[in-house]
Amino acid sequence: MERCFMTNKTVEPHKSSIGGLDANIVALLAYVAAAAIMLIPNLGYFCWIVPLIAYFIENQSDFVRFHALQSFVINAIGAILSFIITVIFRGIVLAVIYNPYSLFGAVGAYTVFSYLAGAVSIVILVFSIIAVVQAYKYVEYHIPLINPIIQKVASILGKK
Repeated sequence: MERCFMTNKTVEPHKSSIGGLDANIVALLAYVAAAAIMLIPNLGYFCWIVPLIAYFIENQSDFVRFHALQSFVINAIGAILSFIITVIFRGIVLAVIYNPYSLFGAVGAYTVFSYLAGAVSIVILVFSIIAVVQAYKYVEYHIPLINPIIQKVASILGKK
């Protein structure tokens, strides 16, 4: 599996062990299914489960496992950041409820965190779209900055 993390490379079209589908379709679905679940209120925090399941049930294609793992990591990061922003927002609301004089500071903090969350969401969306397009083309595309995380997660999960 370690060879999958070296460079962006094109692999030969092949079948996945998941339903006998083409590997590029299964890799693409790992991203799309996670994105669809993310849109469901309160269930979006668990969008990373679908690519993780795909990673574990795939036993033929390193290409599918690579993209499933990458989808897992990027969606887990997105879910964690979304949860942190939600906790901060709720803390700001409680601060305003218990101390109305903190309204201006709370609004300022909320604005900063909203823009930060929006920027992170857009970055994740853009790289996910690029990864989907590349997966469809049978390219092992490496999303910048998360490759070291993927390598660590792959070594922890240890599936060969």
